[in-house]
Amino acid sequence: MAKPRTKADEVAFKAARSADKVALKTSLLEELRFAKRQQMAVVTSAMALLGAILAIGNLLKPLSRWEKWVGMGGAMVVALVGSGFIWSLENHLKRTRLRIDPDDPRYLKRTRLRIDPLGRRLCAMWVSLRRRLWAMWVLIIMLSMLFVSAGIVCYVLVMRLAAREPPPQIPFSLDDMLY
Repeated sequence: MAKPRTKADEVAFKAARSADKVALKTSLLEELRFAKRQQMAVVTSAMALLGAILAIGNLLKPLSRWEKWVGMGGAMVVALVGSGFIWSLENHLKRTRLRIDPDDPRYLKRTRLRIDPLGRRLCAMWVSLRRRLWAMWVLIIMLSMLFVSAGIVCYVLVMRLAAREPPPQIPFSLDDMLY
């Protein structure tokens, strides 16, 4: 037969459980910090790669057509792969935040759209969407910065570096053409 717990045993058990919860929350918060640092590292690395593509294009000033296409493709691949990594880290952040606080309204999904005559559910969904977008504003800024930078690299490779090529030389003079 199990011996009954005393008041001191109950207090010690609650203290140990509370310490475990604090340790878990501390480790989850550290995991959040790590994932955010990784997101910033991915953005920084992608921007550095875009800068390298632009510098290489600038060094090889008379770019041929295939070199421009390779540079543009490289810029788009860097933007797409970087955004994929950023998005997966954002999903990890979302799951970790839900482990910290399961009732966080910013990350709960609504399953169905039903509109009652007064439109209350639609209004509630709009508030939920605004909360989710507010929670994702850093992600939106990072992704837009990445794609705008890739677009600028493509523009510079195609338009600006093409304008730096020397004009074609005419082998004869205009006087020879007119007379």
